[in-house]
This record gives sequence, structure tokens and C-alpha cells, in this order.
Amino acid sequence: MIRSDDPSEIIMVNHNSELLKDIRWTTDQIQELLVEPEEQKIFKSEDFQRRGNENFKERNYKLAIDEYSRGIDLEPNNVILLTNRAQSYLRLCLFAKALDDSVLALEHNSDHQKAKFCKGKALCGLKRYQEAILIFQELLKTDDALNKNSFEEAIKRARMLEFESKGIYDYISIIEEFKKNVQVQSDGKWICPNGPRLDHADYISDKIEIRPIKNKGRGWVAKQDIPSHSLLMVSKAFHVVYENEVPPGLSFNWVKRSINTPAQSELITFITQKITADPNLGRELYKLYAGSNYRSENELEDQEALSVNVDRIENIVKYNAFNPDDLWGLSKNPESSKGAGLWILPSYFNHTCLDFNTDRIFWGDLMFVRTICPIKKGEELTFSYVDPMLAGEERLRSLKSFGITCQCRLCKIDRAESPQITQKWKQLDEKFNQTIKPRASKMLKGSKADPSLIHELEKLVSDLNELRYNNPSLNFRLFSPKSVLAFVYGKNGDSRKSLNIMHELYDLVRPYNLLHYSNKCA
Repeated sequence: MIRSDDPSEIIMVNHNSELLKDIRWTTDQIQELLVEPEEQKIFKSEDFQRRGNENFKERNYKLAIDEYSRGIDLEPNNVILLTNRAQSYLRLCLFAKALDDSVLALEHNSDHQKAKFCKGKALCGLKRYQEAILIFQELLKTDDALNKNSFEEAIKRARMLEFESKGIYDYISIIEEFKKNVQVQSDGKWICPNGPRLDHADYISDKIEIRPIKNKGRGWVAKQDIPSHSLLMVSKAFHVVYENEVPPGLSFNWVKRSINTPAQSELITFITQKITADPNLGRELYKLYAGSNYRSENELEDQEALSVNVDRIENIVKYNAFNPDDLWGLSKNPESSKGAGLWILPSYFNHTCLDFNTDRIFWGDLMFVRTICPIKKGEELTFSYVDPMLAGEERLRSLKSFGITCQCRLCKIDRAESPQITQKWKQLDEKFNQTIKPRASKMLKGSKADPSLIHELEKLVSDLNELRYNNPSLNFRLFSPKSVLAFVYGKNGDSRKSLNIMHELYDLVRPYNLLHYSNKCA
């Protein structure tokens, strides 16, 4: 096995080359390719156009681009090939490349409507909404009645994107769109072609900026006082891969001795392909943290910024990728929204397990970030990378994979605990997850709980309280067992005890703005 982290190091050599004249192939299949040059079929641009169209219909846009490009090599002024390639670039969100092709096509045929339409869509993707609207309005003035509705819809969407870029969103409409697009068929494939990838604009509040943060690299900081519940950012993923789009399994990196999930591996592949197709995208991507072995963005030279470095991309995904899961259960199958995605600007929000001041929510490939408390000028903006409810050992291990040694109160307490206490936590967690919780989940509707189950739960909760009696306000490990105890009390008709426990849990999580859990209690 040979690994290369820079695709530019690899060149394709024709099998008839003199370099390979002494090579003996170990399979007879290669003989099918060993055709003398004069016997090889001579392709025309129409052949590459046809093959490109076939790949486009199959949604193999990268292969379609390759075929169109080979045809353009033969006919550089072929407007149809240029426009078709522009369409393929649009499907891959390579808007700058799509704009280049559509502009070139219009230089050869200024009245080509399909090229104009591609140009307008490319300008929308590049956030040049007013220019896009002018192009769509120009198309609407033509006598093309067949595409009139498409032009009107394009104008409407461009205006919507322009509003959204100012922080004005129709949240109800976006939620309904997400709920529709995230649905899957019985075979696990999306009902909508693109799944929960939504066509909406990015937004960044002018009240925040990225600054150097002591011992943290760079991070988002408030430029002025910001009220609670203010929208700070809406970010569309650079790319996202969902678990139902890739086959199950794990990818092992033999060089680093590390394991990637299928979604992470596919994400790395897609990002590499995007940077290969448009190296300028690497300028922003390579600013993200990629481990101590890579220089900071301020030290990047042009050649390095425009290169395709798979190892660096892999590290960027490792340290910066998010799981776009549907915490609020808007989809019928929450599992369908899990995966791995890269959101460039949100990656600059630094982590703290507790006392964070922003919250994020995913609707498809859109990440919305809001303040959850008043922010003072100069204050750093943070959110949590991991669930504070996780066992201390598991949470610390997860943070270590990001290269983070968290200094929050919870992590300091967890690190200070003796091995005996850590082992006791582990034993109680195993007892709850492997014995007690399965028994409670099997209770039938209308049935009462076995008194022994209630006794075991009460004893478990008491033992968990003992382990953190010095810091009861940080004993988040109680949340799941006490939630089950409240459920069991309710099943047995003891509503008062059940309600009291839910009040206790609400009081536990509310001071730390753990909105997902406080909503569960409510």
C-alpha cells in the first residue's frame, strides 16, 4: 500500500509509455487496455458531451466534469460543454469555477440563456445577490415562456438569500423544509435528492470578530455588549456527509494508527476533491487548526495555501468536524441526520464544558448560533464540544482527541478524583445501563413497576449522590438515573414524587444553560 498526501505528486502514465515497456502485469485483464495507439478509438467532443451527460444524470458530477473537460480540451469554445460543466460545478457548490465557465460561454455566445442562468446561480452562491437578480430579471424579459416560472423563482430565491444574509430568516419555513428533506425511504436513501442540504444564506453578526485567545489560538469575541438570545451566525457547511450515505465500517489510518468513521472518511475525500477542483478554497480551509505539526495560517505561503494536502485535511476534520445531529427530534428518524460535517467559521468557537454563553442547533447543513445569556464587550464566545452529561473519563478522553485540556470546574473535579472513585462511577454506570435501564424500558403501557426496581434505582441515586457530595450542583451523572426514577414513580401513580424529581433535575441543569436537558424536564 502506498500513501500520498498530495495528489499533485501523482501523475497518470499511459500504459503504452516507454517508462512501462519492461513491466509485466500480473493479471490478464490489463491486456484489454494494451491497444496500440493507432488502434485506439479517436473520440470527438460530442462523445465526451454524451458521457458527461450520462454521469450528470447519475449524479456523478465529478466524473461529468472530467468528461466535459476532455471535450473542452478538444473544443475550447464549445458553449454547450462549458455550460454543462458549469452546471456540474454548481451541483458541487464550486461557485467560482461555475462562474468562470458561464462567463467564458457567454463570451462566445452572449445570448445563451442556459449560460446566463448558470451565471446567476453562481453569483448567488458567491453571495453577489444583486448581480444575480439583474441577470434573472434580464432573462425574464425574454420571450422564453417555457422557463418563465424558473426565472421568477430564481429572482424570489435570490431576494430571500439577500434578506437572510442580513440575519432575517423565516424559521418556520426552514424547519418545515428540513423536516421534509430529512425523510428517508425504506432502503435508507433520501426522499429528496439532496437530503437535508438546504439552500439558504450565511450570516455573521457585525458584533463579533475573531481574535487571538491566550492558550487557545484564535476564537470569537464580542466587539460590543450583546443581549441574550441574539443571532450571532448562520453557517452553511463547507461539506457534510450523513451516515446513511456511506456503507457501514471503519477506516484505519496506518500512518497515524487512528480510526475514522465512514462519514469522516467520506468527508475527507469530498473536501480533498473540492480543493483539487478549486485550490483557492484551501485559503480559508487551511486557516483551521490542524495540529501542532502544521504552521499557523499567518505563516502559510501561497504555494502551501493552494496545495492539496490530504494529511492536513484529515487533521482539520479530526479537530474541527461536527456531528449535525437532530437534538430536538424534528425528523421522524433522528438517526438519519447524524454524520460528519465541516463548518469553517463556527470552528473558531472555542470549547468549555460549562459556563458557555452560546448554543448551536443544526437544521440540515445549516448551523445556527445564538447567545444564551447577555455578553459583555471583549468576552469570548464559547460552546461545548461534548455533552457535559458524559462520564468524566469518557468526556476527558473525547476532549483529548481534539487536543483540548479543558479547565472548566467540571473537568478539574473529574481529573482530581482518585482511581477508586473513578472505578466506582464506572461500576454504577454499568449497573444502570446494563441492568436497571433495560428493565424500566420494557415496562408495558399501564403496567406498574416492580418494587425491587424502584428500590434499586433509589439506592443507585443515593450512591451517585455520595460520590459527589462536595459538589452536588455538578453531579450531572444523576440526570439519566433520576429521569428513569421519575418515570417509574409516574408509572406507579406517585405523581408528586415524579414531579419533585423533575423539578430537582431542572434546577440542576438550568444554571448551566443546558437547554436540551432543561426542555426535557419541562
